[in-house]
Amino acid sequence: MHRAYIHSLALFITCIVYSQQINVCNSCSVTSLKEAISIAKDFDTILVRKGTYKEHDIVVDKP
Repeated sequence: MHRAYIHSLALFITCIVYSQQINVCNSCSVTSLKEAISIAKDFDTILVRKGTYKEHDIVVDKP
């Protein structure tokens, strides 16, 4: 049990360290949801700021 806990904790910390937050807004460097999804890596967080985003056929294919 102890060994499994240590492995889970190590995996969790690794995900946190190597993940990033991508901000989407009209004045941000990323202005569309599709762009944010395309540049995101596994376990990144996309933060969508207040605004209207007129996009369609958005596919999220990452964990």
